[in-house]
Amino acid sequence: MLLRISVTAVVLSFMTSFAWAQDCYKSAILHPGPFTGANGEIFKLVDGSLWQVKDGMKFCEYNPDVMICPSWGKLIIKGNMLKVEQVRERELEQTSQSQKASSIK
Repeated sequence: MLLRISVTAVVLSFMTSFAWAQDCYKSAILHPGPFTGANGEIFKLVDGSLWQVKDGMKFCEYNPDVMICPSWGKLIIKGNMLKVEQVRERELEQTSQSQKASSIK
């Protein structure tokens, strides 16, 4: 655990030295409560942006503070780095509609 935190600190320190790292920012997860970090889970940040976890890791956190790096597709939470992808509203609606259609069959 200490190694993971140390590695994350080094990565964050390294990232801040580059101009492209300005894309990273602090935020918090609003929904769902709790955030589980499961593969495929869709979550909403305080800025209203929607994201989907692409490589899951088990958590059980209510409104955790996070660091999000959109250009890297990374979310840093509790010293752990998860791969994430931003979800557009239209994509979310299409996914929801296809799930409803498949559940009717």
